[in-house]
Amino acid sequence: MNEKNEHEKSVQSETLAERDRTTSSGYAKSNVGIMIAIVIRLLLSLAVSAASIYIYDQYFSQKVVMIDIMGYVEEQKQLYLSGKISEQEWQAIPDNIDRAMNREIKAHKNTIILIKDAVIRNARKIEIKN
Repeated sequence: MNEKNEHEKSVQSETLAERDRTTSSGYAKSNVGIMIAIVIRLLLSLAVSAASIYIYDQYFSQKVVMIDIMGYVEEQKQLYLSGKISEQEWQAIPDNIDRAMNREIKAHKNTIILIKDAVIRNARKIEIKN
């Protein structure tokens, strides 16, 4: 009977040892799988966040630009008085300003155009071309 009990104990201990080995390696495999899943979810979350910010910035956010109408008119006035531009070019000033603003609005749909005197800083300047 002793032999039978000893044999059962050895079988049980082998079974327990085998179970411990598979359990610990199972946990290790499980932890690696969890870590891979976390990394994939993190990268996916970052990609979706970056895409959301880009789309919002390009299509929904308001852009503020400035135009220096008074500076442009003063510059053109000096050129007209010195004889460097003609009467027709002097009279085309409002059309030039209008074309510059329309060009900006066509390029960027969500644009707010302010005159230079109303903007303190950090606004892109629209160039008025003759």
